[in-house]
Amino acid sequence: MTRSRPGIPTYPAGLPAALLALATISPLLAHAQTTLSTGVELRQGDYGRSSSTEELRIPFAVRHAAGSWVFRAGSDLSRINGVANAIEREARRTADPTLDPDDDDDDDDDGGGGGLGGGPVVSATEAARTATGLGDGQFSAFYKALSPAQAGFGLEAGGRVKVPLSSADDCFITNGEVDYSLEARLSRPVGRFEPSFTLGWTKRGDPVRRDSRCQVISGRRVDFRDPLYFGIGVGTEISTVTTLDIDYLYREKLLPQSAPLSQLRATLQFRLTDLLRLGVYGATGFTDATPDWILGSSVGVRF
Repeated sequence: MTRSRPGIPTYPAGLPAALLALATISPLLAHAQTTLSTGVELRQGDYGRSSSTEELRIPFAVRHAAGSWVFRAGSDLSRINGVANAIEREARRTADPTLDPDDDDDDDDDGGGGGLGGGPVVSATEAARTATGLGDGQFSAFYKALSPAQAGFGLEAGGRVKVPLSSADDCFITNGEVDYSLEARLSRPVGRFEPSFTLGWTKRGDPVRRDSRCQVISGRRVDFRDPLYFGIGVGTEISTVTTLDIDYLYREKLLPQSAPLSQLRATLQFRLTDLLRLGVYGATGFTDATPDWILGSSVGVRF
């Protein structure tokens, strides 16, 4: 309870603590920068099936840098047309009946079986599905522990969380599970180039198995592994307003009979003004767990 005396102004009991907290974070706020970004992305892949799955994405994100911390949150609006659902687009397996949730000799399921996360490669007669919805939310926080100016190399470490924002019944949009990742990145400037190395680990959620119509198969889940992943890359300034980044990403198999992720990506970024950035990028995949190709563009506004 706050006591008062005649003629002496009173203040809330928590005001000193609030002022102390504000004084503590004010240096961070003074150097804070927020970026809003959006764009458009196209991707296509067969993911080990006999026909392709196409995706149109409208990504959107907010990035906030304050002192040594960088926070990011984003998602996308997706329209997917094809035969590969959310699990099969990242963990398509080779023919193995032990992974087939529809292995009850019932091969007349929409022209060839193959539930989510299991089953033999389907025939070209399987009907494509079209799904539209809000993609998974991606949230991250990273701390810049070292900078090249301090130690001759940069070190960042942090974590990522993937959270489904659509219903798990939309199995072409999401697998309905939460994933957690820990990641560290090393970089070192060498003249106009900056090579980097990233190492991470993901704790994967085990989604419910679903058939080719997204119906739940009672009592069965996809037992995902918790994979390690790594990336190597190099960035360089082409001009005072243009940068080029080339990155390779590899992730372990999610299932014993599935393929690992293996992808090469190139990104060009243009600084149009001090506050406006434009980017274009492309990627190609080398396994059935990766799109055959990705093309996209982005625009970012800084505050």
